[in-house]
Amino acid sequence: MRRLYRPALHEAPEGWLKARQAELDAERASGISPDVNQRWDKHRRAKEMGGVISALQQMVGPRERCVWCADSRAADVEHYRPKARYPEVVFVWENLLWVCTPCNRKKGAQLPVAADGTPLLLDPTRQDPWDHLVFEPDTGQLVARLDPETGAPDPVGDATCSPKLLPLNIEAVTLGRRRAWRALSEAVAEFLARPDAEQERRLTSAVHEADRPELVVWALDREGRELSPFNTFCATYPTTAASLLTKLPDPPPPRYALPA
Repeated sequence: MRRLYRPALHEAPEGWLKARQAELDAERASGISPDVNQRWDKHRRAKEMGGVISALQQMVGPRERCVWCADSRAADVEHYRPKARYPEVVFVWENLLWVCTPCNRKKGAQLPVAADGTPLLLDPTRQDPWDHLVFEPDTGQLVARLDPETGAPDPVGDATCSPKLLPLNIEAVTLGRRRAWRALSEAVAEFLARPDAEQERRLTSAVHEADRPELVVWALDREGRELSPFNTFCATYPTTAASLLTKLPDPPPPRYALPA
């Protein structure tokens, strides 16, 4: 799972979504209880949805990976806040995500919330997943980050990793993460063994073509930099490490600027 940045919609699809939501809101205000699932299914096939889907595809990048598992190609529009429980955001752009069918079916109409009503499911367009999750290289799993003082699992991370909510840690997904981690580790180790221009070019290519770019961020900017061979790499070649973070298929935000 990786941090994503939601693009602005073009005027036409944005206006179309707002008009559909206004229709729904007007019906609800008049006392009508519309079937929001039926209403969504009707408009999901409208030609105007093309612009919405294009923007969602742009948001997840050229590989069109699911915003949650990042393992499968996304193909479904998912409502972060479920339609039936939150009819006020059925056609709201910020509530729409681009996900794979398995994640869509597993999540369904679920949305765990805290006692104050705050959603606990991680939304990578609003939150950095690595603020709530930790990667385990040995298992390939994503687990909840632990509070350093209490040892309690992060509520958002804990809810998001629940097998009842999303298939984030099924074997097929964890296998892909472990494979990507090994490939990245080997590329860095090869550079450390011979840190010349050719090996740096190979390393840059490996990062740019990384199957799991979010693991590059974890390895070079999070706890992964404490593990071998990334600890040696980041300590010895900090400028190169920072540069690699800008070579990802979907570069992180500007906070990864090269050191002065």
